[in-house]
Amino acid sequence: MQSTSGFDGFNTPAAWALETSFQVDGNKDGIIGNPYSTLEAQGNTKLLRRGDGLAFVETGAGTQQEISAPWGISTTGSDSSEWQMLAAETITGVNQVLWRNNTASFLNVWNLDANWNLQSTSGFDGFNRPAVWALETSFQVDGNKDGIIGAPV
Repeated sequence: MQSTSGFDGFNTPAAWALETSFQVDGNKDGIIGNPYSTLEAQGNTKLLRRGDGLAFVETGAGTQQEISAPWGISTTGSDSSEWQMLAAETITGVNQVLWRNNTASFLNVWNLDANWNLQSTSGFDGFNRPAVWALETSFQVDGNKDGIIGAPV
């Protein structure tokens, strides 16, 4: 034996890289490599989807935290789905998630506690209204799919 290396925790980028290199599921999560894909990365918080479809956030500390609601949630990644999770941010000290209803064409905001557990919802703002443009600006996403973030010029 020449040397050893590693001693990486199961759910760390280093461990996921080792899984990919050796093509083994070392942490027994059913996924080889990084189990998260990034849905949105603007601002101070990344919105992630785990391989099983559950929603997570990653803050500046680099740790992942599940977004939860009493009934359970999963992210929806396509414009054809009725509800689509668009972004997650901490705005004026409040953890929030922005949703778009693709069927009824409106935006909704979830307000969450420090552990990203649902506390309340607000919004239900129809597209092309000042409230929606303000949400687009706060979350830095094109929520109404008009090609512009914020109020149209």
